[in-house]
Parts: sequence; C-alpha cells; structure tokens
Amino acid sequence: MADIVKDNPRLAAQAKRVLANCDWYDENGKWRNDGIPSEDLVIATMLHFLVDATADTPSPDQLGRHLWQHIERAMKTLGKVPPEHHMSYIEEQLTGEEYNKIYTFLSWLYRNDLTIGHGNYEQRYAEFREATR
Repeated sequence: MADIVKDNPRLAAQAKRVLANCDWYDENGKWRNDGIPSEDLVIATMLHFLVDATADTPSPDQLGRHLWQHIERAMKTLGKVPPEHHMSYIEEQLTGEEYNKIYTFLSWLYRNDLTIGHGNYEQRYAEFREATR
C-alpha cells in the first residue's frame, strides 16, 4: 500500500488536497477515528483508482485496448470488408487522431490480406508500425 503512495507523489498530494475538503478531520486537523478507515488507506485506495484509470493509455507504438474494442465491434458486425466500411461504423466514437490511427492500420491489414484477432492485435500493430516506418 505504501509503495503506490511513494511511487506516485504528485497523485498522493492531489489525494491529500481532496481529503482536506472532506469532513474526515476533526476541528484540530487530526484524522477522525470513528469508523472511517485510516488516512493512509483512503489515500492508497484513491491512488489505486487514479493509477488504474490511466493504466490503459497506450504508447504511440501500441494500439491499445480501447481502439481494439472499436475495431473488434466493427469487424464482428461487418466482417472482412474494405476499411472505409469499418470506419463508417465506428467513426463517431473516435477522435480525429484515433480515426487516422485505426484507418491507416486497417488499410494496411486489408492491402496485405492479414487477419487480426483478440490475441494478436498488438503483434499485428507492431508489424504495421515496423512496415510503415
């Protein structure tokens, strides 16, 4: 528990500021001990949520689970079709950057007659990045 606080000092400071606005402290600024978990436990729990929320942010060299879920939904619905068809199915849920990332990747897959699935999407994306550098 202490490791997450030590490893994320900026987030720990943010969590302490949030707690300062709660009524979990008595009039002397001391942590109340009336059934509320310890301050350290509350901060560590907050950090687990904050760290977990940012954990799925892929590097530029990764596709990421979020984008894969869009691709997977389009492929399950439409099958193997030109990428324009997939994009028209999912484009409203994407940012411009996400759209370009997925479209260029799907175009490469389609041109090279390659398949993709849940178990190999990051491997295929790595192959795509290598081939298009």
